[in-house]
Order: sequence, then C-alpha cells, then structure tokens
Amino acid sequence: TEDAAVVAKAAKDASLADRIKLSDDEKSISRVVPFDMETMGSGVKFSIRVSNIPTEEVDGVAKYKVTRDEVKEMFAKYGPVALINMQHFRKAGKNTAIGAAIIEYETVEAQEKAVADLVASADGGEDAKPASVIKIGDNELAVQTLEKWIEKKKNKSPSKRSKDEAEIEVEYKKYELEWEK
Repeated sequence: TEDAAVVAKAAKDASLADRIKLSDDEKSISRVVPFDMETMGSGVKFSIRVSNIPTEEVDGVAKYKVTRDEVKEMFAKYGPVALINMQHFRKAGKNTAIGAAIIEYETVEAQEKAVADLVASADGGEDAKPASVIKIGDNELAVQTLEKWIEKKKNKSPSKRSKDEAEIEVEYKKYELEWEK
C-alpha cells in the first residue's frame, strides 16, 4: 500500500516492533536492523533471489507486469514472507525494472522449503531441473539462494561486465509518509 496512515499504523504495531520502526518525526519507516551489505550476511539465510519476472515497456521505462502482492502470494505457500524487494536500477535518471526480486522469509525453514522445491539440485549437473517451477504468463521464474547469487556477483570480474551493468546505480528506497493536517 502507499496509504501513509496504513503504513504508520503498521509501523506502530507491537508485533512488528522487532522488524520496523517509525521515525521520531513520524515521516518515514525503516528496518530495525538495516538490510545493508554489512548485515546482509545474517539475512541471506532467509532469502532467495527470483529472476525472469516479466516486465513491459511503459513510456520508455521497463515496469513489472505483476505487483509485489502477487509475487508474495506466489511464494507464501512455502512460509510467511517478510519482505519482497522488486529490483530496479537507475539509468538516465529513471528507475527501470530488471525482472528480479529478493524474497525474504520470516524463518529459515520457509526459505529452505522454497529452495528445496524451486532450486535445481547441484548434484544434478547443468541440466538439473527444480521439483517445481512458478510461471508468470510464459515466463518460468528462475530461483536461487541469495547466498549463491551474491557469490556469483562477487566472482564476476568488472572486465566481464557489460558497460551498461557497470553504470548501474543501485537505489535503496526510504519511504516518506505524507500526512494530512
């Protein structure tokens, strides 16, 4: 939702106090423990990365064909979902959907259940297929653990990256709430 009152009420809910907080001026929310590169290590075990999410061109910018809530619904069958981060990059001053999302579960068990069903076994070699596949339209979603994705990114040398990838600027959102007075 983008309704400021709903977001503020949720941030004040005692059941979420260990996860999110409302700023002193009540104009923004944030995680209690920031999800940054330093703390990501502990969050990695709860998360998966999904790619091949369909996008469409709207006014010269790629937009997702599905909502965050629709993606959450698809992955909630494995356990409670804590966070869906639909990934974008900023190029030429515009946010562009890249067709990928980070899904963080509330428990390691839920993440492990999703991985067991949606990630191909490493023992099966290059042609291994996962037990299940989630499709959006004609797109089969590709799922991997966030840990494996991070390792691949670390091992990708800058010389192998395309010029466009090297220019990608990651944007982290800070949610500002608009209050009616």
